[in-house]
Amino acid sequence: MKVRMQPCRRKSQSVTTICHCRDFRDLLTREKERSERHNRFFSVFGLSVDGLRGEDMAAEVRAELRASDYVFALPHQGEAPVRIGVLLPETDHQGAQIVKKRLSFLFGIKGAAYRMGLAVYPDDATTPEHLLTQAFDDAADGGGIFGSRVA
Repeated sequence: MKVRMQPCRRKSQSVTTICHCRDFRDLLTREKERSERHNRFFSVFGLSVDGLRGEDMAAEVRAELRASDYVFALPHQGEAPVRIGVLLPETDHQGAQIVKKRLSFLFGIKGAAYRMGLAVYPDDATTPEHLLTQAFDDAADGGGIFGSRVA
């Protein structure tokens, strides 16, 4: 599955895409370069969420993260699930698993059906495009966490 990345807006411009850059590709590239220089990890989540508006869900996810983390919404069509990406600088698999549990709890409280996949640089992929694609593929292929609406 090929994921098209869209421009991000500054935090003051939109709640939906809570980024401090104009283009998410640039952000991922800069984070990759910084991680290479300092021999660090970073993690990317791919979230597909049903039953909640993208703006609302992005704001909810953002509230659960550190100030240094980024949230962005990917465009979706009609009734398709809302797709949200999360970038966690300087976060390895262990740290990402903690965030994954926290986000799973959040979606459970909201009663949202969701799929969540994870990719960690450099273990899972070494380019920004492949990291994001890997995260969404992980969610779609069953490697990620699944939740369903509370009845």
